[in-house]
Amino acid sequence: MSDSGRIWLIKVGEPLPLPGAKLRLMRTGQIAERLLERQADVTWWVSDFNHAEKRYHALDGVAGPDRAGYLANGVFARFLHGRPYKRNVSLARIFSHRDEARDFAVRARALPPPQAILCSYPTIDLAHAATAFGKERGIPVILDVRDLWPDIFLAVSPLPEQLTRALIAPMMRKAHLTLRDATAISAISEPILDWALAKAGRPRGEIDRVVTLSYERATLTDEARATEEASWRARGLKLDGSEYIACFFGNLSSAPEFETVVEAIDHLPENIRVRTRIVICGAGERLAWLQAQAARRPELLAPGHIGAAAINTLMRHATAGLLIYPSRPDFLISYPNKIGEYLSAGLPILSTVDGLAGRLLREENCGLVVANRDAKALAAAFAGLATDRVGWLSKSAAARRVFARMFDAEKVYGEAADHLLTLGEAGSSG
Repeated sequence: MSDSGRIWLIKVGEPLPLPGAKLRLMRTGQIAERLLERQADVTWWVSDFNHAEKRYHALDGVAGPDRAGYLANGVFARFLHGRPYKRNVSLARIFSHRDEARDFAVRARALPPPQAILCSYPTIDLAHAATAFGKERGIPVILDVRDLWPDIFLAVSPLPEQLTRALIAPMMRKAHLTLRDATAISAISEPILDWALAKAGRPRGEIDRVVTLSYERATLTDEARATEEASWRARGLKLDGSEYIACFFGNLSSAPEFETVVEAIDHLPENIRVRTRIVICGAGERLAWLQAQAARRPELLAPGHIGAAAINTLMRHATAGLLIYPSRPDFLISYPNKIGEYLSAGLPILSTVDGLAGRLLREENCGLVVANRDAKALAAAFAGLATDRVGWLSKSAAARRVFARMFDAEKVYGEAADHLLTLGEAGSSG
């Protein structure tokens, strides 16, 4: 293996393939596996704190005294330490991210340097530490931009805009310096790439690119699928075609419009409502509320976190995948990762997000878009999908075509891995 095959990936907050964990790898985890397929020497800098479930990972048998070890899929991980926090929008979360950045800055300088680094942005602090390290050592760093930090605070802060701007001014400055010092920028959509380049204060270069949030299609044996179907039936689903199933998978945070989904049940025509099952899967701060609602509503099921095989099996029996986020600026200019997930199974999408995602669903005829917090419209759209079999089949076929072209992880993340290795080769030869 050449030195150019030594790659560092930096991303906290993604699910980790720890021993015994049943999960689906997300963006960085999938890029790591594609780098391994290409015989690269990969180190993934991760967090010892589970940011989704707000608890520390159980690292017995994985991380040794130096807080490093091999994950279940063969990727070597170094665990960064951050203080715990309970709320996503909080000072404690910011301090936790700073802890991890300081930990990286100290430990990275004691190790043999890589030939290239791919670092997620945000967090700003960790990305800043990565670009500073890369600049110091002459190592190319790609920043993988996923969110509009810190600009997003302007959309969610309850404070007056002028006061919010004053409070986040230090982060704005750090964001500019971090993006400016990156060797290259990748982003999950064209508008977000444009935003990042404007924040960096430079034009687009040949090595800047869009890498959509993509999905690795699950492959299950007949036996494994039968096992998962039996598990869903034990939870109360029939899976015999007699029910209309809407599904959601992800972090059960305060962002998705779960109240609108629950209210929409009451607006369904009676003949549709009695056959409807809305299945909302995941862990997070809204799980207890959803399970309390499900205890009173037979149409709603909130089973908590489930694995990749269970997700794939449910999607194959579903009528629609729910994309139920507010129309915040960051959602309007991106393709959320659930788009690739739903489309991979030929599942039409029912979305409250317009913008880039909404245009895709309309232009490619692979879903429907309704206004935010409009429970009646959401119910009507779902009822239409459920009862129009010809229209549903057309949207399902379109979904599969769009997935193959834009969101297939084998293609998209394979190309990202090749780009990173090429950059490393160019950096080491320079």
